[in-house]
Amino acid sequence: MMLIIGCSNNKQDGKTGNETVQKVLAADPGVIKVYVEQNGEVTANGTSISLTDLDSSFSKLKISSGMVYYSRANINSDPPPVSMKVMNLIIKYNLPVKLYTDRTFKVEVR
Repeated sequence: MMLIIGCSNNKQDGKTGNETVQKVLAADPGVIKVYVEQNGEVTANGTSISLTDLDSSFSKLKISSGMVYYSRANINSDPPPVSMKVMNLIIKYNLPVKLYTDRTFKVEVR
C-alpha cells in the first residue's frame, strides 16, 4: 500500500502568499487592478495571484478605502469561471469597482 500526501505552500513565482499580497498593495496604493486571462489566470497590479491572496489583498484594500479596477480578456465572449469568483470577492468586501475594456486599464466600460 502506498500513501501519497500532497501539500501546497501557496506560492506564485517563488513568493509566499504574504509577499504576493504586499507586492500587489505596494504597486499602486489605493487601487488593485485585476485582470483575468481567458485561461483563468488572475493578475493583480501585474502580479500573478491566487484567489486566496486576492481575498487577503481585498481585505486590506477595504481597510484603506481603496478601489478595484477590473478587466478580462475577450470582453465580448463568455468569461472564464474564475471571473465570477473575483466578482464575488469584490462584493464580499463591498469595494467600489471600475470596469475596463482591456489590460491597459485606460478605457472604462460605459
